[in-house]
Amino acid sequence: MNQPLGGGVPYYIGFLVVLKQVIPEQNVLLFQGLVTFRVKHFPFILLVLGFAWSILFKSFYPYSGLYKDSYQYPNTHPMGTKHIINTDLRFIFPAIEDVQALNEIGIDSLFIRRGTDLVSLNVLDDPNLAKQMAIEETLNTDAKIKAKHKFKNIRKYAHWSSPGNSPRIVIVSALNYNMYSPQALLDLIQNRVKYAMEHNYGVYVRWNQEFVPEMNDLKFVSDRERSKWARLFCLRAAMFAFPHTEWFWYVDEDALIMKKDLDIGSYLLTPDALNAAMLRNQPIVPPTGIIKTSQDTRPENVKFIFTQLKEKIETGSFLVKNDPIAKGMLDIWLDKLFLSYNNFQFGPDSAITHILQWHPYFLGRTIIVPARMISSVHNPSVTEEMRATDSLNYYPGDLVAQWTDCSSFDSCGAILSDYLQNQSSM
Repeated sequence: MNQPLGGGVPYYIGFLVVLKQVIPEQNVLLFQGLVTFRVKHFPFILLVLGFAWSILFKSFYPYSGLYKDSYQYPNTHPMGTKHIINTDLRFIFPAIEDVQALNEIGIDSLFIRRGTDLVSLNVLDDPNLAKQMAIEETLNTDAKIKAKHKFKNIRKYAHWSSPGNSPRIVIVSALNYNMYSPQALLDLIQNRVKYAMEHNYGVYVRWNQEFVPEMNDLKFVSDRERSKWARLFCLRAAMFAFPHTEWFWYVDEDALIMKKDLDIGSYLLTPDALNAAMLRNQPIVPPTGIIKTSQDTRPENVKFIFTQLKEKIETGSFLVKNDPIAKGMLDIWLDKLFLSYNNFQFGPDSAITHILQWHPYFLGRTIIVPARMISSVHNPSVTEEMRATDSLNYYPGDLVAQWTDCSSFDSCGAILSDYLQNQSSM
């Protein structure tokens, strides 16, 4: 792009002085004689037009630094790195084989501190990506160093294909590599990949621990509720990595897609399906909340699709439209005021419940669907006789099973194992 003409205010003043000298002072007819101006007014008119031109077309710069053209802005890049590694693969996920090495390294050594901020090791990268990758290649003979490189580099990967080659839907998950065994983590990723392959979708998976810089807290991962914020950062990263995808479906680590042949695109995301699924006039805080979902939301205006538990919005499985409005709403949800507010007992769940009650713009573009559509709750005590009237708990044949109440490595792993066995028998 050509750089704009310059000169600033002195250039304009000099130009007008010269113009005054070369044009005689006489009447000039403009606009077919309808308006008469003396030439002595002409420099003022030209100055006004020049400023208007600079604002509209950015061809002149009356004041150095006042306006910025696109060539002066830095290139777009992921959070925590200025490098992008474009891949043709629709499945982006971390290396399971590195879990043991990452635990041996320790989370403290996966980041560095700059002042009061925790930042990614990518800040130490060479500005030239090819040179940086060559440097890392020479060091990757050590397994721990290689694991550290892969940990920091996963955020660089993006599927920046043409719109026609992008998956319509991308399944997003953030996994805590300390909550499940390596085999269980592999099972969770394979679950998403198999479903995506069945329907030609994409997958984007990241470690919860990668978002320490965004939270600026090394210990947030060990807090069950606070660690939920990683879901939103992971989702935002997926939007960057798949810019042409239409919908993003977040499915948490404590959930399994149970019905591989049920396409969520036709099952929920068509206008007719959305219209039939949305709960209209539904209290945001059930059962008696004053603020309720809209009665006349149109499917084309939907940006967020949530389910509810008994007392709040649930973010273990939800969908987000990929457009500027939804991105803006997600960025507001991730505002530091919400991140740091200690009275949000359930982290982002409490935050979005608050936002929907106080911000009508959000509420008008958000719908709630029955939990069993995308987020059936694990409950061993249910019976088949309860199925017809139960809109919350999991029954065989539901799309997703979710066990948000598990709290330990052993209990979460045991529930996952049971559902994997049930899935294989279906």
